[in-house]
Amino acid sequence: MRYWYSLHKWSSLICALIMLMLCITGLPLIFHDELEDALDSRPHLTARPSLYRNLDTLVAAATAGYPAYQPRWVIINNEKPEVSVGLASPDNGENPWITLNAYTGKVITSSETKSPEKTALTWISRLHADLFAGLPGQLFLGFMGLLFLLALVSGVIIYKPFTRFTAFGAIRTVGSPRQKFADLHKLLGIVALVWTVLVTGTGVLHTLSAPLYQHWQTSSMQSLLEPYRHQPPPNRLSPVQQAVATVRAELPGHRVAFLYFPNDQWGSPYHYMIYTTGATSYTTHWYTPALVDAATGQLTAVAAVPWYIRLLQLAHPLHSGNYGGLPLKVLWALLDIVTIGVIVSGSYLWLLRKRPASPLISQQMLTVSELSAAKAPQPQSSWQIWKLPLLLGSLTVLGCVAALFGAGIWQGLSWLFLSLPLLIAIKLCLRSGQNH
Repeated sequence: MRYWYSLHKWSSLICALIMLMLCITGLPLIFHDELEDALDSRPHLTARPSLYRNLDTLVAAATAGYPAYQPRWVIINNEKPEVSVGLASPDNGENPWITLNAYTGKVITSSETKSPEKTALTWISRLHADLFAGLPGQLFLGFMGLLFLLALVSGVIIYKPFTRFTAFGAIRTVGSPRQKFADLHKLLGIVALVWTVLVTGTGVLHTLSAPLYQHWQTSSMQSLLEPYRHQPPPNRLSPVQQAVATVRAELPGHRVAFLYFPNDQWGSPYHYMIYTTGATSYTTHWYTPALVDAATGQLTAVAAVPWYIRLLQLAHPLHSGNYGGLPLKVLWALLDIVTIGVIVSGSYLWLLRKRPASPLISQQMLTVSELSAAKAPQPQSSWQIWKLPLLLGSLTVLGCVAALFGAGIWQGLSWLFLSLPLLIAIKLCLRSGQNH
């Protein structure tokens, strides 16, 4: 048990500062869409993609102010009537982007007119994603995430001996500050355990997204391009709208989310690479790419998506909490704050340490002594110790999964299941404060 305690302590301490930064920067990113709308200071309009203007017209409007630039990508927003167009610099300089009203074609915003507040939000997003260091930064954050998962697992292993003589959620206000913070640390940690494991694990997956997508592109996508290997790239491109219509006809029920123009970096130098999503709550996060010959506008292939790419795509909503409406985002933020409390209380416990020798045994001896003096009951059984944590964990799993199946009742169940662990924890804290 001393080994697991040491493993929990040092794995936690090594990653504490980085994980605290990720939790703090993650808070505003949970409400990224709402903050973007507020900073835009314009009403939220309902999207009706069937009424969007012709994509070629929108691309032409976006490139009107950049005659020397070439369109590189297009994002079609199916939630609000906006289409964004990215441009490629002719001299490998800055690559601007423009967002237009999908109904009127008028420019809404661009990379050159982005407000300082939005720039700050982008800065936070980059800090959270890769520490402004690209792939090395992502991999470093992934390693920190693995250490945090190790700290969570070892924390579960040492949870039982630390709670053997105390009721679940009891925070002893009489005694040393370290004892009070230890009780708080245990309660917050066990309440948010499953959610923290889920968000940390999906975050680790995100740090591997670039090499995994690159592997998929080089291993699977290249075989689709074999017939074009010795052909020159097309000099004249077929209309973008025609390519999108071709994909929609091939994949009925799918929505076109974004596309790449022919290029050597992403997709194909001979094709439009068009990504679609499903229309249901479960499949709206799954992207399926289709290759459309840029010269003829004919469909070349719909690429098969391997399981590890599907896993990465499903990890995104589970990490950000953006799939169950604003109430789910609020619950995500509250659980994020609880995780911050776990990290802060754990770090404070280390600062309050006395002697490094046998901290687990020392605390257990202190607990036994106090309980004997108070004529405490006999030690709890394993079932008594774990029944409430198992209940809270099961509710958290159900809450995280339910909203993926649909809206309406599914979202309501998701909010309910994720609210219950927080409400139970608050009730236990209040009851513990009244009893002491």
